[in-house]
Amino acid sequence: MLARAALLPLVALAACAGDPPPGTIGSGDDIELCVGEVEVPDEALRTLLLAVLPEPEPEDTSGGDTDGEPESVVLAEQLRKLPGLRGPMLGIKDLRGLECAQGLLSLGLSGNDIDDVTPLLDLPLLEELQLSDNELVDLRTVGELRGLRKLVLDGNGISDIGPLGQLTGLTYVDLGRNEIASVEPLRPLVDMIGLVLEDNQVTDIDALAPMTALFSLDVSDNEIASLAPLADHDNLHFVDLEGNRIGTLAPLASATGMISIQVSRNELEDIEGIEGMLELDRLSAQENRVRSTAPVAGLTLMSVLDLGKNQVDSLAGVETLVNLRRLALADNQVAGVEAVMGLAELRELDVRNNPVTDLRPVATLPLLGALFVGGTGAAIDLSPLAGATVLRRLVYENGVADQLAVLGELPMIEAVQLGDTKLSAQAVADIGLATSLQSVHIDRTGAADISALASLSLLEVLRAEDNAITDLAVLASFPDLVEARLAGNPLAGLAGLETQEFLAELDVSRTPITGLDAVVANETFRNGDVLDVRETALDADDCAGIAVVTGRDAIVESDLACP
Repeated sequence: MLARAALLPLVALAACAGDPPPGTIGSGDDIELCVGEVEVPDEALRTLLLAVLPEPEPEDTSGGDTDGEPESVVLAEQLRKLPGLRGPMLGIKDLRGLECAQGLLSLGLSGNDIDDVTPLLDLPLLEELQLSDNELVDLRTVGELRGLRKLVLDGNGISDIGPLGQLTGLTYVDLGRNEIASVEPLRPLVDMIGLVLEDNQVTDIDALAPMTALFSLDVSDNEIASLAPLADHDNLHFVDLEGNRIGTLAPLASATGMISIQVSRNELEDIEGIEGMLELDRLSAQENRVRSTAPVAGLTLMSVLDLGKNQVDSLAGVETLVNLRRLALADNQVAGVEAVMGLAELRELDVRNNPVTDLRPVATLPLLGALFVGGTGAAIDLSPLAGATVLRRLVYENGVADQLAVLGELPMIEAVQLGDTKLSAQAVADIGLATSLQSVHIDRTGAADISALASLSLLEVLRAEDNAITDLAVLASFPDLVEARLAGNPLAGLAGLETQEFLAELDVSRTPITGLDAVVANETFRNGDVLDVRETALDADDCAGIAVVTGRDAIVESDLACP
């Protein structure tokens, strides 16, 4: 066993002339220094230290036994010079030996099995401690690390944070994903700049009232109903309040420098309180009961507004958001989108599951790259989109389309998603006009003949589940095909799949196929590629074909009992 490093008073060591530089140990510090060889019982920690520390100078072995390699050792003199250490997910349990890393400023050992930090009490310079996802439930020792400024302890199963009230130098704390019900012990930490309490059991944040220096706050996924304690927090710039019971944003009104508010899954009936936040860049408030967008009027720096799953019925104020890039309004009651006319920076518009049928205002958006419509079962005239020069993605789900000739007038279109939209044979054929397409989703559309898609030579993804497709010969026209999902079709066979060099995922489950010859013939289907043939007409005679495919290290999902 290695001998434990000796501890000598610093005053007994030779000191360099002059004062020590900041962040180092000087001769006037009242500590003891380790010297010599350091015992590190935890093998994972020892391996980490040996990897990051320089190798010691070899000893003079002249005249002595030189057989074998010398054992690697951790020397206190080298360990003391280490300013920072990171070792995530290494299985470290025991920190003994780190008491000699007396120059350590920062320690990050997330994802290990640590439940005791006693050795860290001898580290006078330690300012940053990151121990996410360990087993550190008892914080009494942590409470004695008075020099800490940053502390990250998310995912440790902590319920009692009482000892942290002594660490008044803390400016950033992450206690997310624990079992904390009360944050009252944090009240003395008035210099806090960043605080994370997400996914706990907190019901009130009264203890945060004195923390007026807070710059960012994450209290998502708790049981908080009131933001009143934040009424004087003028310095707040980023808040994540998702998944609580908050009814109003009014207490945040004084934070006029706010940049981002995330407040989805709450009980808001309006977004009043944001009117003076002229620097607000992002507001996400999905799954509330908001009716009006009026408070956003004049917030000209806003780039993202997400009010999905609310009760919005008009877009008042949106017309002033001249820098808006993303507007998400899925699942509301908006009937018209005239307010977006003139929003020259808008890149993405989502109005699915709204009674929007007139897309003429959308045609005025020069930079629109993604459009999401449909969801009501109604037909929507897509012709106003003709000539949209940068539209790359079009989602029109749960609608009706007799023709889609407009796709041929979208020069940059790369992806169309038409799932659950009733497509006529002509509409399916029109998809082939968009020769720039790389991804086509036509699940549950009634498609039967997809031969007109042969012109899509750039196609990489085809999803066409639960249709009436029998013939896959057209797939031979897609040399770059990576993914084909064709489950639930009356397929006669897999002919057409023999030559796809890049095919990595093929789903033909719930089909009446009786053989795998095409896949067996495709020798590039291998090495982790996935074939799903569950609930098909394959039988024991096909086990030989399955064996060929799995012999190439591909994965076959089958309900056959093959040997």
